[in-house]
Amino acid sequence: MSALAKAKSELEVKGFLDLDVDPTLDLFEAIQRLKKEKNAVILAHYYQEPDIQDIADFIGDSLGLSQKAAKTDADIIVFAGVHFMAETAKMLSPGKKVLLPDLKAGCSLADSAPAPVFRKFKEKYPDHVVVSYVNCTAEMKTMTDICCTSSNAVHIINSIPKDQPIIFAPDKNLGAYLQKKTGREMVLWNGACMVHEIFSAEKIAKLMARHPEALLIAHPECEAHILEKAAFIGSTTGLLNFTINSEAREFIVATESGIIHQMEKASPERCLFPRLRTTPAPATNARTCASTPWRSSTFACNMKPRRSSCRNGLFRRAGFVLTGCWRFPRMLVWSPKIKGFFPPYTNACTFSVNGGSGQFIRNVNTVKKLALGLFLLAACSLHGQRGWEAGAWGGVSYYFGDLNTNYYLGMPNLAAGVMGRFNFNERVCFKMGASFGRIEASDAVSKNIYEQARNLSFRSQIIEGSAEFEFNFLPYIHGSRDAFFTPYLFAGIAIFSFNPEAEYQGRWVELRPLGTEGQFKGEEYFAVQPALSYGGGFKFDLNAAWSVNLEISARNASTDYLDDVSTVYPDKRDLGRARGDLAVALSDRSIDVPGVNDSQLGQAGTQRGNSKNKDMYVFAKVGIVRYFGSLRCPSAGGSRR
Repeated sequence: MSALAKAKSELEVKGFLDLDVDPTLDLFEAIQRLKKEKNAVILAHYYQEPDIQDIADFIGDSLGLSQKAAKTDADIIVFAGVHFMAETAKMLSPGKKVLLPDLKAGCSLADSAPAPVFRKFKEKYPDHVVVSYVNCTAEMKTMTDICCTSSNAVHIINSIPKDQPIIFAPDKNLGAYLQKKTGREMVLWNGACMVHEIFSAEKIAKLMARHPEALLIAHPECEAHILEKAAFIGSTTGLLNFTINSEAREFIVATESGIIHQMEKASPERCLFPRLRTTPAPATNARTCASTPWRSSTFACNMKPRRSSCRNGLFRRAGFVLTGCWRFPRMLVWSPKIKGFFPPYTNACTFSVNGGSGQFIRNVNTVKKLALGLFLLAACSLHGQRGWEAGAWGGVSYYFGDLNTNYYLGMPNLAAGVMGRFNFNERVCFKMGASFGRIEASDAVSKNIYEQARNLSFRSQIIEGSAEFEFNFLPYIHGSRDAFFTPYLFAGIAIFSFNPEAEYQGRWVELRPLGTEGQFKGEEYFAVQPALSYGGGFKFDLNAAWSVNLEISARNASTDYLDDVSTVYPDKRDLGRARGDLAVALSDRSIDVPGVNDSQLGQAGTQRGNSKNKDMYVFAKVGIVRYFGSLRCPSAGGSRR
């Protein structure tokens, strides 16, 4: 068995591909080269070791990192962090491949709230709003009404009406801090971060006595007896900014020591004291942010095999939870005022993004509409796969108008066409096409006795060109194993030609030159017209290059003369003198039908059609499409050519 095969077989046990690294290899240079080759971006949490932070493209808090990665055009996100961080990155970048250098990189806080157990806990408080700290699993977020960060949690809690009871999870220490800051009583889930619970009050007291000028700064995940002594309490980014802007020169830092690296880089003249633990972090089977397993050699080793295997994808463990971030919450809605986020498809309460006071909204439907609007806007800025597609389709065409007011589907005609599509990204496309079809209708099949008595019929060929913008509801990436199908909508314009005919005495006669509604010669309706084009469909890959498109495509014509029927009957004598007996015969073909005032049909000025409702035609299509852009590796998102 080769070394790589052996490493793959042990992946589930070890969590990473355990391969030897050439000791002469420049790991930093190798990672940079591989990152460029795979079009990857590296994210490192503040808690990572200095070497990892220095090679990362972005350093920060978990949520901020995920937001930054979503704005890049990278195909792969390598997240030097723990599972919930990578899950958040996947939520915000569903079209990107998210990799963890170590699949067993867990978070003690996220693990303290197992979703099945929390679901039972939540059932005990059916009238409570669930506010969850972002440091929780994706499955936990699906049971959450509002998700907050440590920097906006106070604002979130204050925004909820006083009479609305709250469950706060999963961090009991952060929850207790929020209760003290806001004065709100909440039901707290009994979870905690192992890193922030092992700080020694005795060590802190000794350091404060030894360095009386030093300020104690702490993360709100710390226990209450630590926070009571702190001069400043804030998020990891907040702590970093405080050391930069404070006039103090010495700081005792009560959070994971990885942040010290950025503090020292930003303020090299400051004196920082991070060693506050009673004992080393407890040993567990799952690595956590406390045990910092991603030292430079291990991290490089875990990246290096990606050149061929592209393993350690986030879906290996998170499974339905991650895909569920698109299948049931579908999207995250961001509040520019609250700066929090929440799954929009919840039956619980959400917040207004309009009022600065965080006005409470109980109308969930309103929020859903807002969510969809923001989602559509966000899609326009996504970066993803670009490239051309071309294909052909076959199907049927239908007509709806004055001669088919009941939307009768019993007279389909064959239709066909070709199309070209340019993908701006995995959401937005521009599509052009050329189509040919035939439409027809007859009063003889109408259920309306007046239309039966009118007794008109027609057929016409349709030749058109169209241009449309298309929006994919789900990320759609050719060659992906995850994003290989999506429903879609489109809208645009079409230019079409038509030529209505009617059968008379065994032959087909063109109606437009006859002026059947009294048009003067030279004033006939134009045979080339614009139309509003719109519709929807479903597309899915057969393989990395070929896909099938199922589509309903409608055209609202700007004319009401597709069927040569629109306004009123003309004066037959005037029509006969101007156009001849054939025009008179085809203008009024009414017949006797019991129950109809036959004497009124065909008289000059009486209704022949309804000009207020324009005609339309519809294509039902099945297409086969070939993609000509660059194809990504199905397992990793890497480029094939």
